Amino acid sequence: MRVRFKHLFTAVLASAVVASMTACAGGGTETTADGKQKIKVTLTSTALSSAPVLAAIAEDTFADHDLAVEWTEVGGDSTKAIATVTRGQAEFATAGTATALDSMKEGLPLRLISNVERPALTVALRKNVADRVEKETGVTPDSPIEERVQALKGLKFGAHPPGATNYTLLRAILDKYDVDATEDLKLLPSDQRTVASSLKAGKFDAAMWSAGPLETLGDDEAVEWIATADGDLGGFKDYLYMGAVASKEMLESDPELTEKFVASLRDGAKLVLADDAATRAAVKKKFFPTLSKDVYERTWKSAKEATVPSQGFTTREFEYTIDLTKSVYKRDYSKLSFTEIVPKFARAE
Repeated sequence: MRVRFKHLFTAVLASAVVASMTACAGGGTETTADGKQKIKVTLTSTALSSAPVLAAIAEDTFADHDLAVEWTEVGGDSTKAIATVTRGQAEFATAGTATALDSMKEGLPLRLISNVERPALTVALRKNVADRVEKETGVTPDSPIEERVQALKGLKFGAHPPGATNYTLLRAILDKYDVDATEDLKLLPSDQRTVASSLKAGKFDAAMWSAGPLETLGDDEAVEWIATADGDLGGFKDYLYMGAVASKEMLESDPELTEKFVASLRDGAKLVLADDAATRAAVKKKFFPTLSKDVYERTWKSAKEATVPSQGFTTREFEYTIDLTKSVYKRDYSKLSFTEIVPKFARAE
């Protein structure tokens, strides 16, 4: 299973590299009747791990920078989102930062332009599984984090495939608490649209996803086991989690457009951090209309705490993320330079 997805990830990257050689990313955009510049943005997902982006869309902070946004989302697949940029199908994309770094390692001419959020995720166990774990081991959702991670052994676990940012973080968490991802768990692939229903239906015993999808399950269906909202993963706060990317060509051909886009995301981040009631309501209405108020408010709190105020990257975070990713995949990332792939306007130092 693991090899299969590694090959899939490599194949998609290879295809994107070829496409990027012929695509004209950022080769000029159209304008609206009122003079706003049209741009296309691909969201890896509409989970609240992209809260500043969702707020920017819901409140249209782009209009303040004379931009008109057309957006799509790809169900949690950062590789697909990145491919739309390298193929010239979108000017910008949100993507898991670890996936973006791997893409650049494979030769894709990308640049990191916005540090959207720190880790904002949830691990949930199906209710009957959590009850069984407690009965057999005495471990509960209130037990120390090490015990809760250890209690995942033997479970069917729904997660992103190798190469994905959430998968990389999951592996790092498991490694920290001496759980072997290949021997102690049965990792199964999932996506944003089906992760909650698959957990509920019994395909998975447990699952991990960015804040949002798993929270839709009721208390009688699933138990929150690990969550950034509870401060469980403070040790990974420097891990670059969700970012925005553009092609190198876009930055060179239209740097002003890129900076306008990033300024719009910064405005979205300000709205999230201000905990503006109108913004919370607008994001819920547009992206989470069926989510209960209590669950939404809790998930929003997690996203707010994970939002990066400056939307900028630091060398400390970059180096930490490179080291963590290297420890998981045993690959050489030495050719990735912070000053080369992070433009000055996207740095927080």
